[in-house]
Amino acid sequence: DTHTYVNLSDSSITYKSATTAIKGELTDTEGLYELNRLVGNDFDTILESITMNISFEEMGKLEVLDEGVAKKAYEALQNYTFGLEADGSVLIPQVVVSNRENGIAGMIDLLRVHPDGSLTVIDLKSSKNSSKSFGYTDVVYAVSEGSIFYDPQDPNKKVFTTRQQHAIQTNLYRRMLENIGYTV
Repeated sequence: DTHTYVNLSDSSITYKSATTAIKGELTDTEGLYELNRLVGNDFDTILESITMNISFEEMGKLEVLDEGVAKKAYEALQNYTFGLEADGSVLIPQVVVSNRENGIAGMIDLLRVHPDGSLTVIDLKSSKNSSKSFGYTDVVYAVSEGSIFYDPQDPNKKVFTTRQQHAIQTNLYRRMLENIGYTV
């Protein structure tokens, strides 16, 4: 996974992923984050299946979640999306957004289109830290080379908590949509 996006109408135009723009180049030579990535992929598959009316039984193979856990996750996300659609909203999974000027792109897990045409960005996060834990909200991490926040004069400078990184990413997607005229 190179964490880059390519413009489909002009393959010479590439975009840095929002994740890389925020955190920098991710080097996981020890495989510490591999499980998080695989769990995240499984949840993306489940959510995409639900929004496309694909039953649990017909859903594609998952990478790490066992069937019992996956079934519970499917049912919980199905209930969640049902609530989101109750007002007539439409849910679109895996929406790529980009900004040519800054060369950044990313994939929104779920884009909610409200009946009035306004949008809501919904981005699932998998993290080694619970969203209610000290590690998610209070521990500040350094960014690496490739981040727009990286300071080569102080490469180990602690910049953001995981919660802040996630908020920046979601708001970056929101801003990209606003820049092309959508109300978010």
